[in-house]
Amino acid sequence: MISANGPQPLWRKILMKFIELLNNPDFDTWHGLTGDAMPLLHWHVYTYLERIFNHFAMFATNFNNVNVISKERPITELDKRPLLKAMLVLKTFEDQLTLHMSQMIPITIQAANVSKYSLSPYNKTNACPPAASAVSDNSSPESHGPSANKRTPSSPSDSAKEATTQRKKKSRRDGITDSATKKRPVTDMGMFHALTTAKVTDIFPKDMPDKICADFTCKGRECTRENCSFKHPRSAKELQKETIAMIAKHFASKKVGWFNDWHFSQVDGLPAEAISLLGGKDGPGKPSGTRKTA
Repeated sequence: MISANGPQPLWRKILMKFIELLNNPDFDTWHGLTGDAMPLLHWHVYTYLERIFNHFAMFATNFNNVNVISKERPITELDKRPLLKAMLVLKTFEDQLTLHMSQMIPITIQAANVSKYSLSPYNKTNACPPAASAVSDNSSPESHGPSANKRTPSSPSDSAKEATTQRKKKSRRDGITDSATKKRPVTDMGMFHALTTAKVTDIFPKDMPDKICADFTCKGRECTRENCSFKHPRSAKELQKETIAMIAKHFASKKVGWFNDWHFSQVDGLPAEAISLLGGKDGPGKPSGTRKTA
């Protein structure tokens, strides 16, 4: 029991903050449009509450903190780092929710991250259910999931020796060889070349119809975000022509990157703006020399 007029416990304030974030017209509107893509949203929210509570428990069970309270030691000796971490988790959740609500896009929730909270229909225990695919953005069903970080491994290597070795090996029907997937680092693939000095937020224009991940689609970069909300296309043919044209104009004006000729030379009806930006690792107009031929 607590007084309604006195200081409120920090944990209660955090719970009230969660209620404020989830119980308002803006949330209802967003969830009404994207809720079908987030059947595990309630467990996703609970993971943040659990992390906050765990930090509170660490603060409360810290032996030094117990001595400060029970032995009347100076309050300045309290180790408040767990409380600061709890506040950081709360701020992270608020920022994530605000970002996705402002863009009217669903939060990508990996089923594996919340599977421990699911009850088995067979024995009503917390047994982990069979592995399920990630709940992803409706506009890009293969944007995320176990294979999301696997770009088309058929991108050519900058090593002539490795390319020669790969040509000698018999490839599977889909054109992907086991050696290619094992030897090729993720950062060696990608549909675009971007300057290493360019900020990830400056590589692509902001108003593209396809919201694609720059770290995933640019050579030399790798998307390590577990819940990345942007699309992860693995082929240039997955991009809309309007998106390609907008990126080409942006690259030409900002001088931040160019198109990987190996990927885009195979796209039919490539916009004229993009043709002049085709190139290999050395820059536009300097092909890699490993394009596919008919």
